[in-house]
Amino acid sequence: MQQITHLGDRTVISQDRNAYTGTSHQKYLIALLQVVSAIEQVTQHRWRLTSFIRQSPNHKTACALDIAPDIAAQDAHAYAVTRGSDPVLYKRAPLVRQLQRVCREFVHDNYDVGIFIEPDHLHLQLFTPSSPTVMKVFKWKGPKQVYADTLERMVLPVTETGYPC
Repeated sequence: MQQITHLGDRTVISQDRNAYTGTSHQKYLIALLQVVSAIEQVTQHRWRLTSFIRQSPNHKTACALDIAPDIAAQDAHAYAVTRGSDPVLYKRAPLVRQLQRVCREFVHDNYDVGIFIEPDHLHLQLFTPSSPTVMKVFKWKGPKQVYADTLERMVLPVTETGYPC
């Protein structure tokens, strides 16, 4: 059962709110939104919140949030993802460098944070904090079968082309 929550000007989508039985989802969501804010500050790009709670090992604990580049409708024609092509975000060197900068400049007070760059979105994950807390970026290069060209795009070299792509 999909549920939409509005926090300020943000819309948070949970595909299966019944998957979560804990009581700290609001605390986790606030922490995840702080990470989103740091990413937006560094990338100078707005990100759309695409998935919070659902039937998935990480998402059902409410400690994960997926975000995707927010592409304006009038610009959609210029981007591969809106044409059904794998955007291979993990191959976009400018994005990788920006996310590494986020990790250097922003450390969450209460959690370790992983930023996993998947083909078409970022998976943000909260972890039990270490001392001191850390934030790290990872490339998650699994094929996305929703894109017919995913296997051929996976073997492309890393590019200096920007994003969204």
